[in-house]
Amino acid sequence: MIQDARIAKRTLRLLQKAKGPLWESLQVVKVNCSAEEYDEYARAMSHVLGRIAYLLENTIFCQHPSMAPAGFPKSVLKTWAKARGNSEGAKGPIGPTVAAGKRSSDARSTEKPGKSRRRET
Repeated sequence: MIQDARIAKRTLRLLQKAKGPLWESLQVVKVNCSAEEYDEYARAMSHVLGRIAYLLENTIFCQHPSMAPAGFPKSVLKTWAKARGNSEGAKGPIGPTVAAGKRSSDARSTEKPGKSRRRET
């Protein structure tokens, strides 16, 4: 994803800064909203933070293993590296179809072109 180690390190710092206000928003909702509202918001936020970690941070860690935090599972780095055929680090969890703007599941779809899974309402 990011070849230059200096840029990768800077990017990781910026991602950490960006996640701060997201975490803070959880506290705002927790203190000022109902438990039901908080639960719904927290579930949605877990998806946002999870995607940042999985698609961005972990991808950088796979390409630059020395930047992975202490305790980061080395087995993850090895698995992604093996999946990508790269023993020194991997390009991460996303493949060319995602990079091109398509989900990986789209590439594996067995539906015929022009057919949609969505129902018209």
